[in-house]
Amino acid sequence: MSTATFTTDTRIRFGGVLASEFTKLVTLRSIWIVAVAMLAAAGLVAVAEAQNSTAPGVDPVSGVETMLSVFWIVRTGTQLFVAALAVILVTHEFSSGTIQTTVISVPRRLPVLAAKAVVVAVVTTLLSLLSSLVQYAAAMPLLDPVGRGASIADPVIVTAALADSLYLVVVAVFALMLATIVRNAAVAITIVIAILFGVILAAPALPMIADVPGEYFFLSYAADMTTSALYNPAAAADLGRNLAVTLAWLVLPGAAASVLFARRSV
Repeated sequence: MSTATFTTDTRIRFGGVLASEFTKLVTLRSIWIVAVAMLAAAGLVAVAEAQNSTAPGVDPVSGVETMLSVFWIVRTGTQLFVAALAVILVTHEFSSGTIQTTVISVPRRLPVLAAKAVVVAVVTTLLSLLSSLVQYAAAMPLLDPVGRGASIADPVIVTAALADSLYLVVVAVFALMLATIVRNAAVAITIVIAILFGVILAAPALPMIADVPGEYFFLSYAADMTTSALYNPAAAADLGRNLAVTLAWLVLPGAAASVLFARRSV
């Protein structure tokens, strides 16, 4: 009986922490600004890419292939928005001092970090799926008249949208853990940008690691290939390595963030 009571109470406590973290997120005006900006940018970029893909001289491809291209290009930019969202959720509490109230309410602390990760993952998933709908709605009026229409229910498009949301969740959770470690929004965002886009600049100078190009060990490459394997068989060739690298980028910062959040003074 005592064991059952303890389990139930633990679940209630975590549920309360989860609700509290969700309330914090939705009541921050900066979060709404980031979300609206992300969706607006997704629509504008989708229109631009649809126009480019139908320009004279561009080799025609199917509507599905065009939408996959739109999804990929938009996701490259929107990953910064979800990273900012995650960073704000953490660093706002440290800058405002409200983190002290939080840790007093939940002395064990780790449930707070876990709840933040869950909330960020859920909100990122919803935003990503909504972004995919915005992209489709923005691009199709330009693609359909030129014979490149595609159903929103097409299995490849649906799977690609889900894969994009999974990729963005990985980026958001990584950013959350990094922000927990450094406790500074500007520093956290700078590091995230360097890691996500550094592969583009650093790739030519990176050495081979065990006969594997160094850029393959960047988070952006590994997570992209891992999630793309859901709908692109070619991306599944090195799925084991890419999945392991992606998990390492989550587990190592997550472990460091957990230890520091539990032990450092606030």
